[in-house]
Amino acid sequence: MYIAIVLVIIVIFVCVFFILKKNDIHLNELMILIAERNNRIDFKKFLLDIIDKYPKSYLAHEKLAEYYEKNNENKKAEDEYIKAISLKPKEYKTYYKLATILQKNGDTENAINSLKEALKIKPDFLIASITLGNLLYENEDFKVAIMVYNEQLKYHPEEYMLYYYLGMSYVRTNDFEAANSCYKKAATINSYKDISNLNIGQINMILKNYDEAEKYFYDGTKSDDDKIVAESYYYLAKIKIYGKEYELATQYANIALETYPKIRKKIENDEQFAPILGKIQVRNQQKIVNSKITQQDENTINHLDKTFTVVDTLSDFKKSEESKDIEREI
Repeated sequence: MYIAIVLVIIVIFVCVFFILKKNDIHLNELMILIAERNNRIDFKKFLLDIIDKYPKSYLAHEKLAEYYEKNNENKKAEDEYIKAISLKPKEYKTYYKLATILQKNGDTENAINSLKEALKIKPDFLIASITLGNLLYENEDFKVAIMVYNEQLKYHPEEYMLYYYLGMSYVRTNDFEAANSCYKKAATINSYKDISNLNIGQINMILKNYDEAEKYFYDGTKSDDDKIVAESYYYLAKIKIYGKEYELATQYANIALETYPKIRKKIENDEQFAPILGKIQVRNQQKIVNSKITQQDENTINHLDKTFTVVDTLSDFKKSEESKDIEREI
């Protein structure tokens, strides 16, 4: 019996030893993992003591970086992640963690470089790819962002959020056909459906497919997001003005204002609303707006809106010139 117990202990010890070796975890680092779960100790002091004794402990530097990050000491966290990477340059997750800290510290350029390093080691690292694409998008490097998202689709074709980000990026390069296609795929995910439908409607306005646009805007009026609802009614009102259905246009414009009072400025600055402007009124200016629209979403909506205004103005100018030509011929 005694021999059997000893053999079991030896087997367990050997298994633990090989598991630690396989994961490149030393005994001092095993102590760190145990200590991390013990809330009664001063974890920061414990880690500093470990680093003092074992300055090449990757795990100690990484855990200290996480500690600093959790306590908003981001510059110290950045330094510790860099030390951890120098000890294990193939740990792709640490490059991602460093990138998030660099981003917080306002160092976008090095955050981008850190994410690129992570993707060199693990090309199918989805969250790193999305973060990199979004940073490039924010830097208005839209073509490179498109390359990043498309590359990730090779590994994750089922991740339809990539199609949404692609749609946004294609919009900013004015490739509306590609954007339209991506948004339609993104709309299959509930969380992206409403904003995608709004953007598809806007794209169809630019392409002058008003009947198609109207269908997507009607879908947008069913959204739980007040801003999407308001934008959808704004465009529906615009379409009705084009058709000289002023009563219905007024009704839609008032619903847009009731839903999101701040859209009033957009309506007042739009010359197309001149025929019904006197009939539009806001009843509840203090309404609390329910919306999850991000700044990126706002940028896309505004870009599409400005593009449509330019296209619409050019169209009116062309019609005016054609009328003048006809008058000259007469």
